[in-house]
Amino acid sequence: MSGLLNKIKDTVQSHHKEGSSGDSKSGDYDVGAGLRAGATGYQQGGVQEGVKAGYAAGYGQGNQSRDNDKSSSGGYGGGVGSGRDNDNTSSGYGSGNRSGRDDDNTTSGFGSSNKSGRDDDNTTSGYGSSNRSGRDNDNTSSGYGSSNRSGRDDDNTSSGYGSSNRENTSSGYGSSNTRENTSSGYGSSNTYGERENTSSGYGSSNRENTSSGYGSSNTRENTSSGYGSSNTYGDRDNTSSGYGSSNRSGRDDDNTSSGFGSSNRSGRDDDNTSSGFGSSNTYGGRDNDNTSSGYGSGNRSGRDDEEGFGSNRGSGGLGGSGGYGSSDRY
Repeated sequence: MSGLLNKIKDTVQSHHKEGSSGDSKSGDYDVGAGLRAGATGYQQGGVQEGVKAGYAAGYGQGNQSRDNDKSSSGGYGGGVGSGRDNDNTSSGYGSGNRSGRDDDNTTSGFGSSNKSGRDDDNTTSGYGSSNRSGRDNDNTSSGYGSSNRSGRDDDNTSSGYGSSNRENTSSGYGSSNTRENTSSGYGSSNTYGERENTSSGYGSSNRENTSSGYGSSNTRENTSSGYGSSNTYGDRDNTSSGYGSSNRSGRDDDNTSSGFGSSNRSGRDDDNTSSGFGSSNTYGGRDNDNTSSGYGSGNRSGRDDEEGFGSNRGSGGLGGSGGYGSSDRY
């Protein structure tokens, strides 16, 4: 063993002299780390392996080309590679901070890495977690297989099995988000350029909306509640509640439908209200400020304005009507 230690010392002095190129510092040999690694290498492969391991552990293998303040610790293969990498820490088996301008990265655990590109202030922990290529800043990934992937993703957090993010927060199994969304529960998602959404429950999805319950969905600043309710196809600021109620296609603004089977349908319908069983404001035209209430009441095609219970005007009708069953036709 004394021969091994002398061999390590001689090799170090011959290869690591004051001011030699490529060295981050001179005279910073870690004797304890060198001896421990040298002894292990000696047992595995004799003097040559002992010298190699002792030199690498003492000085830190792979600190090359303007790399400052790096540490490689833990098991076999840890290291920080070439490039202008500053203040990186890698620990555990196979972990690394690789090429590019990576600053202030931390990797821990088996196989974790902060890979190529300008990745800043990333943290990965656990088995197989990674912050990958692109300009990813301030990302955190934890757990098995979690990742913050390519593109300009900033300030992401992913946790749990298989979850992933872009400027989002996701929790639970298989949940995913795109841009400042929040999803919780099994299989919920906010996808395809959607921003600032909230979805909860099984299979719910949003675009700038709030949906709750099973299978509910929204498009643009809508609110739906209950089973199967929806606001779809370019509708804005609509509210639907109850079983099967809907505000459907076209440029429908500020519509309210409530109760079983009620709806505000196609066309440029503005500020419509339908309530009760089977009531509707329907079929095209520029219908504004219509109100239908009760069973089977409706305001139908044309420019129908402000009808009462059970009343009906055909298209282009003029004059006033009121009361049950009264009508002005054609």
